Amino acid sequence: MRDPHLPTTRLVHTLSPNAVFAHQRGWIKEGNTGCKFSQALVTRVEKGTTPWNSVVEFSTADQMVLTEKGLSFLAKVKGSIVEGRDELFSGIFPHIRDATDLARLIAYLGSRQPFHIPQVDTGMITETDPKTYAGIYLRIALAGDFESWPVVLGPYDFFSPSRRAPYTELVFRPLPEKHNPRTSVHQIGTDDTYLDVPETTIERMYEVSERDVRRTRAGYNQKLFRARIGVVIPQQEWEKAQEEIREYSL
Repeated sequence: MRDPHLPTTRLVHTLSPNAVFAHQRGWIKEGNTGCKFSQALVTRVEKGTTPWNSVVEFSTADQMVLTEKGLSFLAKVKGSIVEGRDELFSGIFPHIRDATDLARLIAYLGSRQPFHIPQVDTGMITETDPKTYAGIYLRIALAGDFESWPVVLGPYDFFSPSRRAPYTELVFRPLPEKHNPRTSVHQIGTDDTYLDVPETTIERMYEVSERDVRRTRAGYNQKLFRARIGVVIPQQEWEKAQEEIREYSL
């Protein structure tokens, strides 16, 4: 059954960047991902106090892979990392809406700096879906030895509910975590001072988020939807996309 909150393809063609942004953020703010921190961050973004830089890319998979559109997006990613002002950066792709195009986008990005893919796990996502899926460890190189762990949201029935959203969106943190010596950087490390809530409240948010996210992932293969895995794609589509990108690179 199609989620009534997700837009039709026709609607996508009529939306402005601001409308896409508002729809996507509204989905998160309503708590559909199960993450309380995401809800709080969206509220802060609306107040203009949290630097979450989102760009809406009205490009098809063909345009991202075959034209300067892909290079333009990569330049924006690199700019966010170098400038060091964004707590979060994301690209929203309203025209990337099926598994084939998602695979092509991720294969393209993964083959270009500062992205890389060090590992891919495979497995079923549920006991009732016989397909094999690729769990892709998408990474973005930051300054020094740090690397960011992006996560992809989108309107895909093979995503767990915690990863679903009206539009395909790649989100990452371009800054090292201020109070954590780990070299891996994740959205959960976004500076808590931007939330303006007591530490006890933050601890409670962690507890509730963990509980709610686990609830939304019930029945799904937890290993393929861990934080370290940025996106899950049907294995067949992923292999085709990788081969296509290799041919373009020759």
